[in-house]
Amino acid sequence: MNKLPFNGKKATEFAVAFIEKSNEITYLMLITLMYLADREALIQWGRPISGDEYFSLLKNVYSTIKWSKYWSEYIEKSAKYTVALSKPCLRDDLSEAEENLIDEVFTEYGHWNQWKLVEHLHNTLPEWKGSDKYSLPILTQDIILKAGGIPQNEVAQIKDELENLSLAKSLFGCD
Repeated sequence: MNKLPFNGKKATEFAVAFIEKSNEITYLMLITLMYLADREALIQWGRPISGDEYFSLLKNVYSTIKWSKYWSEYIEKSAKYTVALSKPCLRDDLSEAEENLIDEVFTEYGHWNQWKLVEHLHNTLPEWKGSDKYSLPILTQDIILKAGGIPQNEVAQIKDELENLSLAKSLFGCD
């Protein structure tokens, strides 16, 4: 499946939405919640929130945490493996539907311990079966779509739409 261009600003706003709900959160918990919301967006709408590559989590979000100036403008390390907001951030790249989905994911999983959440991913999500590493590539989003109950003919349509969207973004820089 063709990947969408990654948007570091939107990924930062995506992370901010979760951090605002928890005040302070571990990197692992944050990226895991973002993965779950991104995965659910793909299943519900045929399009992820982040446009990131799936690498047993979100590959470019991890790089954004490490290197993005935009990220560091709003999100700061508050303890060894914990982040918090350094100042408020407008979230104009996230749609209302995306904000609502983030709320749903946080309501369902935000109170969990990070290790319980990781165990849940490994035990219940088919793309994580047999994986005990955090950087294994998930080579196809087909597994996620099929696990979400999307019929094969719709999976093919979603793949075509994402490929066309990716092409449009690369040619015209549009969303």
